[in-house]
Amino acid sequence: MAKQIINTGTTGNDGTGDPLRTALGKVNLNFTEVYDDVATIKLIVGSGISDADTVVDTLSEMLTVFQTYSEGVDIATQIASKQSTLVSGTTLKTFGGVSLLGAGDIPSSAGGSATVKKTGFAYVDVAGSNATGVVNDAAKPFLTLDAAYSALPAAGGVIAVGVGVFSKLTTITKPISIIGCGVPSPDWTITQANLSTVTRSNPTKLLGGTVIKGGMDFLSLSNIKIFNLGIDVGSEYVLGGGTVSNGLGFANSTNSEQFNTPSPSYVLVTGIEIRNVICLLPNANSLFHGFVAENTFGMVVENLTTIFGVHGVAIKTTKAHLKNINCFNHGVDGIIVKSNNYSVTSQNVIDGFNINDCATGIILEAKNNATFRDVKICNGYINGGTNAVNVTKSNNQEFFNCVFDNVTVRGVSANYFMLSTNYVLKGCFAEDTYIDNTAVASVGSGTGVDVIFGVTDGSVFATGTNWNTTSTDGLYGHLATTAQKLNASTNGGISSNFLVTADSGGVVFGLNTASSLTIYQNMEVGWFVDGANNLNAINNGSITIVGTIVTNRYYRIKRVGANYTLESSPDNSTWSLVYNYSYTGTSEMYPVVDIAGGAGFTLRSPKLFTL
Repeated sequence: MAKQIINTGTTGNDGTGDPLRTALGKVNLNFTEVYDDVATIKLIVGSGISDADTVVDTLSEMLTVFQTYSEGVDIATQIASKQSTLVSGTTLKTFGGVSLLGAGDIPSSAGGSATVKKTGFAYVDVAGSNATGVVNDAAKPFLTLDAAYSALPAAGGVIAVGVGVFSKLTTITKPISIIGCGVPSPDWTITQANLSTVTRSNPTKLLGGTVIKGGMDFLSLSNIKIFNLGIDVGSEYVLGGGTVSNGLGFANSTNSEQFNTPSPSYVLVTGIEIRNVICLLPNANSLFHGFVAENTFGMVVENLTTIFGVHGVAIKTTKAHLKNINCFNHGVDGIIVKSNNYSVTSQNVIDGFNINDCATGIILEAKNNATFRDVKICNGYINGGTNAVNVTKSNNQEFFNCVFDNVTVRGVSANYFMLSTNYVLKGCFAEDTYIDNTAVASVGSGTGVDVIFGVTDGSVFATGTNWNTTSTDGLYGHLATTAQKLNASTNGGISSNFLVTADSGGVVFGLNTASSLTIYQNMEVGWFVDGANNLNAINNGSITIVGTIVTNRYYRIKRVGANYTLESSPDNSTWSLVYNYSYTGTSEMYPVVDIAGGAGFTLRSPKLFTL
């Protein structure tokens, strides 16, 4: 019916408009048309819909829905594009020739309104039943994750898990989000004797919240979300017959060292998101990870705790962002960032961490000629254990742009920053890093830190950094072993390879006949700047002031034959004599660096040279 227009005349009471009865008849006809249209709309899309974009119980609500679509585009086409929000189901009606609903089962009665429900949401509860569980019905939960997972469509969905203990997923073939009702706690006892002494008993299981017994590996699957729960592979679970495994693992299974034979060609897994999760393994020597991710892109991890296992958190990823990571009692490392030919590491950020009593706090590792680059590790603590940071490699890899920012280390028993042999570090530095050497007595030779430098082109190693130690040394380093030494009867030496500035005080450069750790007083030849900006020379352990430092110059120790000299240069090319050392010798010599302690200094790594 066309819209009925009431003729109101030209002017009031001029007798040219519709009679009153005729006008009200038109009103009735218009309202009848409107109510018939509302009934038709409700029959098409169902009065049971409850979705932010598609609530259609009244005409005004339907008009609101239409307003969310783009002007100038066919309404039927736009509604069809929103089928996923309207929910799939048997085609009941069409709008403009286009079906509003997809395939599926929708209960309806002849001539009545259809009730449309969303699919892909399953519930699991300790009081549930696999026999009566129904997808999309919170009143009919499943008892197990496996049953809920199997009931979801092939495209995956969401499993909401209640409070209690549940068995892990055993077969994982489609994307899934698993959302628990709370993070459980370990059954440990924690006591605190003072501000710096905290002891923990060894946990055996997780208590409270949502607990999933057994680890889960998600292989070659993108779009995996795990929230608000605990993964329990603790000793009680294993002693009861459970299998030791990773807590959580993510990878492309065909290109993974952890899960399969590596391949140089790989596809990255995307859409991995982990929030508010704890993973417990049986003990510190269990040969698995609390959390491991390989071949992933853009992974987000927030509020993750790992306890036991040789590795806490292992990432071999691109563009991952980890925040608020807590690691306890891992036999090898709390966090390992690793790059190799099947899973290259690049552009990863670890922001906020607390690593406790792990053999090594953080390991950066490059293998199989893979470049390691662009990793930022900031705002964290490393407490106890043997080593704080270890940088290691298998071949001739280079490390680029590795940043440590605002990191505090306390109470490690050996090395704070350790590198192995023959390294190339470029653009790597530590900024605002604080080391409190509370375990110096057990180190040996009073050495707080062992650093071995490669040829680094004067890269900044530490700036604005405090080494707070009770020994004569905060840091000791050398340029590696046989590959980085001045061979016997060879002319050459060690160069600062950077412009010396006023903040170089406390940094000692020298040459040693021994490659083992030693304090600067035992150097055969060396030089350093003291707090009064005096230039000091070391002759076989004896210290002599030889002048005032001239800043913004390069300095080097040179050997020709058996004689050693200290030289300076404005351009790292033209050198002038500063001092003749009394020490003589032609033995092989190892370049060394020693930090006597201090605040706010900048350490740039030296360079070994030959003539």
